[in-house]
Amino acid sequence: MLELQNEKLLTLKQQGGRLISQSHFEKDKVKQKLSSLEQLKSKVDDLSAERKQRLNRELEALQFERDALQALQWMEEREKRMSGWSGDVASLEDKVERLERYNGFLAEVDKNRNNIEDIVQRGRSIGSKGDKKETEKTRELTKNVESKWKQLQEKLASFGKGLSEAESILKFKTELDKTESYLRAKEKVLSTRDLGRDLEHCNELIRRLEDPEMRVDSERIEYVNELGEKLKDQDPSVEKALERVNSKWEAMRGALGTYRDDLGKAFQVHSFVRDVEDVRGRAHEKAALLKAPKEEKVEEKVQFIF
Repeated sequence: MLELQNEKLLTLKQQGGRLISQSHFEKDKVKQKLSSLEQLKSKVDDLSAERKQRLNRELEALQFERDALQALQWMEEREKRMSGWSGDVASLEDKVERLERYNGFLAEVDKNRNNIEDIVQRGRSIGSKGDKKETEKTRELTKNVESKWKQLQEKLASFGKGLSEAESILKFKTELDKTESYLRAKEKVLSTRDLGRDLEHCNELIRRLEDPEMRVDSERIEYVNELGEKLKDQDPSVEKALERVNSKWEAMRGALGTYRDDLGKAFQVHSFVRDVEDVRGRAHEKAALLKAPKEEKVEEKVQFIF
């Protein structure tokens, strides 16, 4: 509508301008009318801009209110979930289970951190605009979100206390499981004693054997033992697990070194065979060239051979 009125006003100004330039007998009246219209237009523009700003503030406040209420509901649900975790746990296995649950919950809360902080920032910004009565609800909601977020963080920190022992157990079991998985993979490789069909295959076997993500060596075994030694007195199963993995490593270590050496030698053999085949192929090509019809130019022969 405003665009249409602007077009009409522009047309009137053009028509009025022509009348004034032609010294129309009512040019003074035309000037007065155009001036009145300009003032009215300026007032309408100001009112329109003010109305637009107010509507934008109202929309921003409504969007904030929606997001803030959703955030409060989300935090309330997480607190209820945590309340079901109360009570002392004596068993180390139960502590590990609780730690795993806690770590998953912590990751979920941390994932929403930016969203909560963004809502708080928006609330503060909206609360600083407009009059006190207009923004009172926004400031109250912002305060509630901040308070609830702080409360959730404190409960999480409090719940995490006393789980350090379980964290050590969990770390040990994780490293133990990975190491035993790697050892099983190496056992499978050693059982085949595969030295490769050709150079490419041999190179692939070496890469798999030396894969840093699946590497088992004395350093890794020592690390697992260091973790386990600190937990022997707390959990009898730790000692048995260490005996199991150490026994596997001792039985495998020599064979693993021998297989690594054999693969290195096989690689050299495959490389030699590849070189011989390349030389033989070039020799066949040259022999075929020398048997070519005599009318071929000697220059072409020489150029091909060398």
